[in-house]
Amino acid sequence: MITVQFTVRTGQGDAGGFDMGDMAVTGDFGTADSAGHDPDQGMMIYLSIVQLKDSLGAFLRDNARMLSFTGADTSFGLVVRRTNDGLSVAGKNGLELLTESGWSVSSGWVTRLLVCEDA
Repeated sequence: MITVQFTVRTGQGDAGGFDMGDMAVTGDFGTADSAGHDPDQGMMIYLSIVQLKDSLGAFLRDNARMLSFTGADTSFGLVVRRTNDGLSVAGKNGLELLTESGWSVSSGWVTRLLVCEDA
């Protein structure tokens, strides 16, 4: 199973569509996290959530073998690949987070992947 956690950074004043935040993606083999890097990998979190959801939806509807996602205003990203028997999710640094065999690649996968939490 893979979990994606989104957090909004504090101290930005009133909430707005361009608020900065972080994304942590955790799978069976590790975590890719935008927080705590130098240089900073924080992103415009609300735009990035929509971008990730839309990108995954298009990826699952089409026959593409790979999706490369980079959040809005950040260098943080993920790579999702179709394998012969499922999916592989990795950070852009190459750290594999999850390999799932036997998954059907359908739009239901987006719902399972996007588990949103506000810290």
